[in-house]
This record gives sequence, structure tokens and C-alpha cells, in this order.
Amino acid sequence: MKLKIIQDKGCIYLPEEIQEKYNLNKEIKICHGKLTSRAIIKSTKEELAISQDLADLLKIKEVDYDFKIINSEMIILGPVVGILAKRNFSALTLKFLSRMERFAINYTKGLLIVFSLDKIKDSSVRGYYFNPEKSKFEEAELPFPLSVYRRIGLSLFEKNMLQYIIGKSYFNSHFLNKYEVYKLLSQFEDLKAHIPYTILYKNPSDLFEMIDKFKIIYAKPILGLQGRKVYKISKEEGYIKLRFREEGLNKTAIINIHQADVIDEYIKSGNFILQQGIDLIEYEGRSLDLRCIMTKDRSNTWILNGIVVRLAPQGSVVTNVSSGGEAYMFEDFFINNMGFLDVYTFLLKEKIDIFCRRICDCLDNLGYNMGYLGIDIGVDKYHNVFLIEINSRDPDATIALDAQNTLLYYDTKANIVDYLNYLSGFGDG
Repeated sequence: MKLKIIQDKGCIYLPEEIQEKYNLNKEIKICHGKLTSRAIIKSTKEELAISQDLADLLKIKEVDYDFKIINSEMIILGPVVGILAKRNFSALTLKFLSRMERFAINYTKGLLIVFSLDKIKDSSVRGYYFNPEKSKFEEAELPFPLSVYRRIGLSLFEKNMLQYIIGKSYFNSHFLNKYEVYKLLSQFEDLKAHIPYTILYKNPSDLFEMIDKFKIIYAKPILGLQGRKVYKISKEEGYIKLRFREEGLNKTAIINIHQADVIDEYIKSGNFILQQGIDLIEYEGRSLDLRCIMTKDRSNTWILNGIVVRLAPQGSVVTNVSSGGEAYMFEDFFINNMGFLDVYTFLLKEKIDIFCRRICDCLDNLGYNMGYLGIDIGVDKYHNVFLIEINSRDPDATIALDAQNTLLYYDTKANIVDYLNYLSGFGDG
């Protein structure tokens, strides 16, 4: 319903049928994001309207709003949701905001706000709201949103500040590193067999013990992204072989086992994990894994938006597109390239779907509020599925575009906003 701002004071105009339906009194509390005020109710036959002074106080814009009436005492205008996109307001450039418009592809009601950490002021924030009529973000003083998708790292103090303002209505609540993922999910017996054994690297003896046990292992930075400094490690007579990709090239380092201290030049104590190697399926000798795009929807339900196959360059130990890999949609690749029958491709996808939703449910049960995850899955030669890692720090949805699937890309963005709506009280649940 379009909210009109009129020249009056201290009042909200509501259609008579709404007043009768909710048995409203002469006065009501109005909530717009985290801002509130009391108002006198006046009658109107058609449109919802509010006086100019209250619109200024509550930082209301002339856009379409949904509303909810609680116990005949309070009206909530919304949804008012936000994306904490940058630390500094100056980083919210026109170019950046044009990219953020992709979140608003299906957004027509309430306020979708993009803001920065440095402009938060208790119950309000200076940022940008999406104006559907102009199809762009406009700068304004705005109410602090009732739910937030955070895309930046936060200190403990900053997390506490955010939680003080809106409670637990923000996601992703934690950016989990690779070792945290292993420690958390290996508690669950049904998942443990599908997670490669992992330890935190402390010294070369850890590496020797792991490689004697598993023959092939991987060393990865616990906070690494885009396949950087990932090493595939094997042991041959008298030396250790490290294979990795750097500056677009496949490289190999050979280390004599009697010069173990050289390992620390590549793998830093406390900053790397060592992970059991799994014999995964390949395509024409090239490694591949699966990026599973998981989001919650407006009913607080985890859904698998899509699966993208990441195919490594020839001889590479990493599959990331940023490192020269290629991206394909799961069904097309497994049917047309791997030669799977349609029915078996469907069954494998169903197995992956169940596995990924189980992972997400476990994180929910552990108290983490996640709404958007990139889960990387490996499939072995017996078609068992294994968790490789989870990206909880603003997973890059452009992998869908790399796989030539524009619909998946925009659906992912839309689902993020749908979950924001749910957290703000305007979902389906």
C-alpha cells in the first residue's frame, strides 16, 4: 500500500475497514525500522497516510509499504531491511551501488537499505534506500533496519553493538574458518564420515604424520580464499612434493625430508590446516568439485538454489574460477560431459541436496544464524559426497554467471532479501 505524506501533525490515516477489522483505539504506536512514535488515528476511505512531522521523525519515505498490526496497539511499517556492505561510507560509490541494485530485482515494498558501519547512530543510519520508481539507490537519513545481511568482518565489539541494536536478526552471524567448520561439524556422527580428517598445522611432524596416514594431503590457509596457497602434498622416497598454483601457473616444490624446516617457508604454523586427500572423480584428468549455493527463503527454510561444477585447469590442484578454472551447471555437465544418465544425475543431486541441508541445519542447531552459504562438495569414484569447505563470508554469486546461468544469480540475490524480510517479521513463517 502506498504511504502518502500529508501536511498534518501527530497522526496516521488508516482506512475505516482496517480500523474495524483490528478494533483499533484512537491512538497507536508506529514502528518504522528501529524508530517508534505514538500517533492519533484518523480515518480515510482509501490510502494510508501519515503526517509530515511523524514522517520526518520516523524517516519514512513515500514508497509502498506492507504493514502489520500487533494486539491492536502497534502498527509496523515494513519491511525495513538492510545490507551492511562496507566499513566506510565513502566506499558506497555509485559504481558499487549500481551492483547492489541486483539485490532489488524483485523488491517493491518497504525499504531496502545499503549502509556502512561508520554511519550507524543508535536507532538510525545514514545510507541509501532503493527507490523502486527510479530503480536506483538514493541517499538519506534512515531508520536502522529490523534485519541485516552483513558482508564485512566485524570485531567482537562491533558484533556486540550490532546485536545490541537488533538482537539476533542479522546474518551471517559468523564467518567460520576452515578449522572451525571441521571442529563444529565433525561432532555429528552422520556427517563425520563425509568430512576429510583435518588438523591444525603446528610443525613439520604434523605433516609427516598426516602424510604417512593418508598418502595424499592438502594444506590450506584457515582463512584463505580463491584457492590461494593451497598445496597438494605427497611423499616420495627421500622428499616431500608440494604442488600448487601461483600467478596462473602450476608449480611444484621438492623438499628433502631431512630439511623439514623448509616446509615452514610455505606452510605457516597456526595459520594452515592439513586435510586428508580424497580420491575424487575427474574429467579428462582434470580435478573438479561442486559449489552448492544455499540460501534461506522467506519461510526460514534452507534451499539448494543450484550446483555449479568447478573444473580445474589441466594439472592444477585448485578449481577456483579466479585461478583459471571453468564453471558449468551440474545437470548439464554430468549428463553431457560425464555421461551420466538423467535419472542418476537426479539421484546424485538429491543426495547432495540432502547432505547440504543437513550441514545447514546442524549450523542452525549450534546457534549460528546463517542465511547464505557456498558449500564446496567433492564426489569420489564411488559417488560418495564429501564436504571440502564452507564459504560463509559473502560467497561470490557470480559463479552462476560464470556458468552462464543468469537466473540462478538473480534468484540467489532475491532469496537473500526474502530471508531479510522473514527476520524483520514480513516473511511467510
